[in-house]
Amino acid sequence: MKNIGLFAFVLFMIFACGKTDENKNCLFHATNNLDANNFWINTNTIAKGTAHSGLFASKIDTVVQYGIGIAAKFNDLTSTLPKKVTIHCWIYSNEPNLDAGLVCDPNINGKSLNWQSFNLKTTILKAKEWTEFITSFDLPKNSTPDTELKIFFWNPNKKTYFVDDFEVTLE
Repeated sequence: MKNIGLFAFVLFMIFACGKTDENKNCLFHATNNLDANNFWINTNTIAKGTAHSGLFASKIDTVVQYGIGIAAKFNDLTSTLPKKVTIHCWIYSNEPNLDAGLVCDPNINGKSLNWQSFNLKTTILKAKEWTEFITSFDLPKNSTPDTELKIFFWNPNKKTYFVDDFEVTLE
């Protein structure tokens, strides 16, 4: 099963960048509708039920503080150091003004270079409907090929919400 996921990821990577003008500066692009959980972190949050597409989404709730994300070194993703990361996904919450966040943490050997968080409170304005979410983070100039990029959803207030169709693009 792991080999199938790896094969699908390799095929995806071959065709992911450069197909549209939107991705013309793309160094790495990954998407996951959460029906497959090949290289993502916190995949234990993937649950069947409420989903934007397919059958599965990342469920973050009172028990789970960290949602779906990615953790990989730049040199495993691209041969060119990226300057920016863009995240695109869909979020569903049972309540508006969701007090949760998306964390971007580039680090070297566990030492954070520039921990950043985007608060979802101003984005999730309506309850019980899927909301498109897009944000970008500038990456630190002192990044190296060994910099590990961690991006994940954070739930410090332990509210229930779902994330689906998660995309990460490095430029």
